[in-house]
Amino acid sequence: MSDTTPDVAPEETPETPEVPEVEAPVEPNSVDELPEWAQKLISDVRAEAAKHRTEKTSAAEQARQAALDEAAAKAKELSDAKTALESELSATKLAALKERVALQAGVPVEKAADFADLLKGETEEELTAYAEKVRDLAGIRPLAIDPTQGAAGPDVKTQLSKEDLQGMSPAQINQARVEGRLNNLLGRN
Repeated sequence: MSDTTPDVAPEETPETPEVPEVEAPVEPNSVDELPEWAQKLISDVRAEAAKHRTEKTSAAEQARQAALDEAAAKAKELSDAKTALESELSATKLAALKERVALQAGVPVEKAADFADLLKGETEEELTAYAEKVRDLAGIRPLAIDPTQGAAGPDVKTQLSKEDLQGMSPAQINQARVEGRLNNLLGRN
């Protein structure tokens, strides 16, 4: 055998072209170091962001002011309603006091409301003094109180009439005399 080997060309390794060394990009330290187009883009984005921040702040302030205005309006409405109710209550109390003073002055019940309308003053003392003056000027006599009519106090004995005696036994009549319930009939007032 022959030691001949076919002529095979040795494998050639392709030559790689030499690549020039490129420096790694340098990070800019400020926007001013960027190209003009990038600076403009950043400036536009910043302006738009500022515009949105301003709109957001303005909208928040408007909402806050609207809420404050609404709360203030509601507070005023409630305050006005309270003032009106207090005024009405005060007027009602004064009217009731005037009618009570008119009745205490001896004015008949059917005339008490009209009489009370004539009274001037704010306190019971003022109204009482004025009621007596008006009563005297108008010629109204105080009501005479009949002890046999209506409820009497705990120490006042109800006086009996002749008609009351007709249905009573002698023992009951004697008991009424002892209790002082015959004083009117016996002339002991």
